[in-house]
Amino acid sequence: TAVGGPRIDDRLLCRVCPAAPEALDLALRELLDVHVLEPDAEDRGYVFRHALTAEAVYDDALPGERVRLHAAFARALVEDPDLATAGGALAAVERAQHWHRARNTTEALPAWVEAATAAERVHAHPEALAAYENALELWPTIEGAEALSGLDEAELMRRTAEAAYHAGMLARGLALAQNAFALLDERDEWLRAAVLAERLGRYSWAS
Repeated sequence: TAVGGPRIDDRLLCRVCPAAPEALDLALRELLDVHVLEPDAEDRGYVFRHALTAEAVYDDALPGERVRLHAAFARALVEDPDLATAGGALAAVERAQHWHRARNTTEALPAWVEAATAAERVHAHPEALAAYENALELWPTIEGAEALSGLDEAELMRRTAEAAYHAGMLARGLALAQNAFALLDERDEWLRAAVLAERLGRYSWAS
């Protein structure tokens, strides 16, 4: 349960738990009786009564166990996005987080880009920035990152810079835009270079 996050849907828990439904129900009943877990506000899942308990349970899991469980959660959320803790952009973030913690970088990279674009659509700029930053962190570690993400590195940096600007992280946005500009060939990619030049001016003025 702790691997699933602060709140977990009962259907999602049943999907990823290898135990038989009867055994799972018995274990959950015991955890409810001793007040480790409690039903969530919607009565559709469970939450830990204390956040520190959830952290302790998570830390107590074996490293390989955590990786396998995060991968199982990610696969379940890909198969049925409605099982996510929250809808919309946060559902995409939840999937990306599980792939990332499962150390499946080839799945995590496009998942972070998807999460960032979903956050942008609802103007959740800090969340978009965090997702893009995670994608940038993974980029140099992945062969074929461009094909996996559908972006080249300059475009990923440009999007991250724009998210940083809208999130109020002006210095970070300016630095990212400068790095993106440096990756372009101004002669062959003059239109993209012109757009970035305009953004550089805007970010510099705002700073």
